[in-house]
Amino acid sequence: MASESTFNLSELSQEHIDEFVATTADFWPAYHAGLQAPYAVYKQYRNMGPEEYYALCARSDADKIAVKVLQDFPVLKGEFPVSIGVGDILTNYRYIVTEAGSATNIPLHALTHYDIQSSAQDTRNDLMVKYLRGGSEQTVRLDEWIKDEIVRAVRNAAEFDDLNEIQKAILETSTYNIKRKHPSLTVPMIEMWKVPEGPKEGCFEGMGCYKLPIPDQHKELLKRVDKMME
Repeated sequence: MASESTFNLSELSQEHIDEFVATTADFWPAYHAGLQAPYAVYKQYRNMGPEEYYALCARSDADKIAVKVLQDFPVLKGEFPVSIGVGDILTNYRYIVTEAGSATNIPLHALTHYDIQSSAQDTRNDLMVKYLRGGSEQTVRLDEWIKDEIVRAVRNAAEFDDLNEIQKAILETSTYNIKRKHPSLTVPMIEMWKVPEGPKEGCFEGMGCYKLPIPDQHKELLKRVDKMME
């Protein structure tokens, strides 16, 4: 049954943040590990090594948008994106709806309804989301959404049931709200994976990429050509 956390955020401490909120170093391994979940959408990447998968995400516009949206919220350790839609993000713990630049954060433990509304009185062809916030049920209607089968699979997995009340309270709020109430707290913000810089594969330092092997007698000439082209 859907419910809100009973933990009072006024009691939140730096120790709680350090214990439960993910850093960038925590987030990316969790994202890679999530590919093994039975509800994973991106199963085709399961056999990729971590570094290869991170580099793939670093080139993905969808992942860049997802990370940017998640930066407004404290991401829990063990939390990872499951599906990224048009302005929407589903993780194993929450659903985030973005509309006109504003984000609505809906923890799955507080989600009460996610389905296309159909009745004789309501003929709109959209999806209705209902969730608990501040002791009352709120409603959001979506013109575009992540498939309800995907959301249902993540909800049925119910990984959020393993969260304690402090974790749920952190999941329910934003980084802005934590800082507003606790200015002295430091809340980690996840960052996009940065591909390590280094010489291109098959190249040697100080040159553009040339097919190797290059005869030694040509290397100095090519270096001079590179210098002239800078």
